Amino acid sequence: MTYATSAYTAYAEFVEFADESLNEPLPWYSATQRICLRERCAELGVRFFDLTPALQEAAQSLGPDDLLDFPINLHWTPNGNRVVAEALAPIVNDLQHNRSRKGQAFSQSWRLLAIDSIG
Repeated sequence: MTYATSAYTAYAEFVEFADESLNEPLPWYSATQRICLRERCAELGVRFFDLTPALQEAAQSLGPDDLLDFPINLHWTPNGNRVVAEALAPIVNDLQHNRSRKGQAFSQSWRLLAIDSIG
């Protein structure tokens, strides 16, 4: 399972909510959601890959003027797609290597599911 974090989590160091009451619960929600998903995947024997660190690192290095998400719809920009592709490339390469080596379909534990989180 691949977890794609929300824009406010990727840009945590730059985010200022107009409603200050969101400053505490939204980061907590994002962290809790990732923990729950990681634990559930472990219970099911499904590999979990969290894109949060890669997106946060890119957001910090690119800064708020070179966005990973379009402000209007929060879909990834070309920069966001590049960051995700680079983060997932080792996993995809490993999957391809395992598939060709074993000569069989991908193992169920290696299924990649994309979750585009709104939280």
